[in-house]
Amino acid sequence: MAWRTGCMAGCACAAGVLLAMSSAPAQAGAWTKPRGQTLMISTQSVHYFDRAPGGVSQSKQESAVYIEYGWRDHITLVGRAALQSIDRSAIEPWRGVGGVEVGARVRLYRGERWVMSAQAPASLRTGGENRNNAALGEGGGDLDLRLMAGRSFGRSTFIDVNGGWRRRPGGAADELRLDLTAGTHIWRGARVMGQSFSVWSTGGPPGFDGYASHRLQGSVIWPLSSRSRMQVGAMRTASARNTGVERSAFVAVWRTF
Repeated sequence: MAWRTGCMAGCACAAGVLLAMSSAPAQAGAWTKPRGQTLMISTQSVHYFDRAPGGVSQSKQESAVYIEYGWRDHITLVGRAALQSIDRSAIEPWRGVGGVEVGARVRLYRGERWVMSAQAPASLRTGGENRNNAALGEGGGDLDLRLMAGRSFGRSTFIDVNGGWRRRPGGAADELRLDLTAGTHIWRGARVMGQSFSVWSTGGPPGFDGYASHRLQGSVIWPLSSRSRMQVGAMRTASARNTGVERSAFVAVWRTF
């Protein structure tokens, strides 16, 4: 079984946690976009998955686009889609669209330093990777319910914590998720980010042993212009149970309109 990396919250799939940082103050996943503003992150990534118990080895190349749009100051619409090229051991290679999700983030509270939001994206069924630990084309209709909290420190440093429950219909195990992010300015507008992504399965059919994964990611973001940035990073599984071990690297371009 392989690990799907196309989740929109907490993931970076492959662009990492889906963040929206501006020059002042630093902003992370819990923040909403100003009304009428659009953020687009275009990502190229490569992923390698070592064989999980009872599963297959896999490599993947992905071209993904993630978009945030400020529908209201307190409501941000989010969406993601990717072109995937997947090679699995003993299975014919697959090429096509996968990892498609759409949803919204609603700001619940905003103070001088703190912000809290709720987010609820849903996945759409495609012929590619639609969910974790599943065959290609399986799944769709998953609902990822998240609570997010972020805190800024001055104009250059932030932390973001978001946790939630991913409802997976069709008899599959649901998932508990916890994502942590910290970022800070280092030099001439460049920033570094450290992130962790944790998943635990819950429930499932009789005899299902469950799975868990904890991944770590680091990246650097630097400005290309007043409205664009480039991000380069890498991710690796720190620990896993009954699921594959992932190694990945990515390059992303962020554009604000």
